[in-house]
Amino acid sequence: MKKALVITYSQIGQTKKAITTLCNSLEGVYQINHFEIQPHKDIKFPWGMSDFFRAFPNCVNGITPEIQPIPKEITSKDYDLVIIGYQIWFLSASLPFQAVLKDPSLQKIIQGKPVIGVVTSRNMWISGVTKTNNTLLEIGAKTIRNLVLCDTAPNWATFVTTPRWMLTGKKNAFWIFPEAGIAVSEFKRVEELGRDICAQTDSIQELDTVKHSHGQELIAVLMEYIGIRVFTVWARLIEKLTKENCLSRDILLIFFRVNLVSLILTVLPVMTLLKVIIYPLFTQKVRDQVDSQLMVK
Repeated sequence: MKKALVITYSQIGQTKKAITTLCNSLEGVYQINHFEIQPHKDIKFPWGMSDFFRAFPNCVNGITPEIQPIPKEITSKDYDLVIIGYQIWFLSASLPFQAVLKDPSLQKIIQGKPVIGVVTSRNMWISGVTKTNNTLLEIGAKTIRNLVLCDTAPNWATFVTTPRWMLTGKKNAFWIFPEAGIAVSEFKRVEELGRDICAQTDSIQELDTVKHSHGQELIAVLMEYIGIRVFTVWARLIEKLTKENCLSRDILLIFFRVNLVSLILTVLPVMTLLKVIIYPLFTQKVRDQVDSQLMVK
C-alpha cells in the first residue's frame, strides 16, 4: 500500500474538515500518517482585535512561532505522496504552517516528493499559494496540485462576515449578509480530488490539472495585487520601527487598520466598476494565467 504524509494546521476547523474529507477518500489505497501542527503558544479563536492584527507583520515577513517537533515515527518513514493543508492569513500561509516548512526534519522527508495542497481562504489566495509553492520548490519538493476552497459569498459581503467570524466567533447569516465560511458544495470538490488521486495512484504526477480548476474572480485578483504590495510595505515598516508586544507596534498597527479600511472603501468600488467594463475581455486571460503559473486547481 502507498504511504501518504498529511501535514495540517487548522485554526477554525475548515482546513481540518477538508483534510478529513480527503483522507476518508484515500482509505484503503493509502496508509496515512497525519501530523497536526501545534504551536508552543496556543493561538486562540476567536481572535481579539489586537491579537488578530499583531499576527500581521510576522505573517507577511515570515517570522514564525515555535512549534512542537514532528515525532520520529513520522520523520523516519518514506512517503509516496505529501498532502498539506493550510489557511491563508493576510495573503500568506498561516504562521504555524510557515513554521513547519522551516523544520529540517520535514524538509528532509519531503525532498523529491509530489505535494498536493488543500488551501482554505476567504477569496484571496494567489500570493499565499505562490509563496508556499516557491518554498516547497526550494526545499526540493514539487507541488503537483493545489485545491483551493473559498468562501463563495460576494466579495463585499465577505469583507464584513469573515472579520466578524474571526473576531467574535459568530458565522451565522444576519441582516443582508450570508453565513460566513466555505460552503458545503466546495467540500464536494475535495471528495472528487480524492477519487482522482486513488484512480492515479501509480501515476500521481499526471493528475489532471484542469478538472478541479477553481478559477479566480478578476476583482479579487486586482484587489490582491494591490493588497500584497500595501501589506509588504506596512509589514516591513512595522518590523523595522517597532518590537513585538510593545506599545509603539500597537499604535502603528492602528494606523495600518485605518489605512486598510480606507483602501477597501476606496478601491473596492473602483474595482467593481472596472470589472463591469473589462470583465468580458480579461477574465479568461487572468484565469488561464493563474492556473498555468500556480497550478491552482
